[in-house]
Amino acid sequence: MFDLKEIVKELAGIVGQEFVTIAPEMMQKYAIDGTAPKIVLFPGNTREVAEVVRVAYRQKLAVVPWGNGSKMSQGNRPERLDLVLGTSRMNHMRDVDTSNLTITVEAGVRFRDIQARLATEEDRCYLPLEDLTTEADDFVCSDRSNSGCFLPIDPCCSDMATIGGVIATSSAGPRRLLYTLPRDMIIGVKMVTPKGDIAGAGGKTVKNVSGYDTSKLMVGSMGSLGIICEMTFKLLPLPEKMETVLVSFDSFKGAADLADRILGTTLLPAAVTVLNAAAFQKLQNAACSGFRPGSF
Repeated sequence: MFDLKEIVKELAGIVGQEFVTIAPEMMQKYAIDGTAPKIVLFPGNTREVAEVVRVAYRQKLAVVPWGNGSKMSQGNRPERLDLVLGTSRMNHMRDVDTSNLTITVEAGVRFRDIQARLATEEDRCYLPLEDLTTEADDFVCSDRSNSGCFLPIDPCCSDMATIGGVIATSSAGPRRLLYTLPRDMIIGVKMVTPKGDIAGAGGKTVKNVSGYDTSKLMVGSMGSLGIICEMTFKLLPLPEKMETVLVSFDSFKGAADLADRILGTTLLPAAVTVLNAAAFQKLQNAACSGFRPGSF
């Protein structure tokens, strides 16, 4: 067993007293499948993450990185959970280089805030930015020459997911049909290993062919290989125009047949989704659409 008070004191010396807690209500908030941690803390940068992990390694603490918690129900229940390391303070966009179509961000940046930083007002109709917070609104570019591109990843829970969580879980949605998966967009990563060493791979160069492409190894790793602290992605220009087509069918077979036929043509849509009536009704209620679906 470890001395909780002594460890908390040591960790507070790294991240600051106000960013480490053992309060019972916080332990319940950050519990995973009923397993509550003993300590929750929020480092502010990669160096602090490394120092925290070194302490955890020395004390043999079980550490779980936590972005915004939208995917924490995935996987098995943890056998041990001593320390939750939240990335919410690591929310800086380090380098936005739209001329070279790259962006470097910290793990705690929300996905939709990245899109908002890249978008102009006229781009918003193409991106999931309807419910942006005031903080996210501040990211919107006013100069078209500094925007007009986006990060073509389509994760679920995109309004709350952090980019570190998206990469750690390899979260991808319907638009992966055209824009592929997160591993195809990441070109650089900075992480902290289980022993507390800071390691990096890749960089800002899109055509980087030197050595192993270790950055892609972190995609879908679920925190098992280290804590992702910073990532560099390649961007794509926004399409000049984007449309959504809704088609109603009387049977599932009819909808599936059309989807197959579309995929067999030279027309490659960003996404093709087949929904039954119940699922579409929920979307219709959420979007206040006037479209009337058939049975499927």
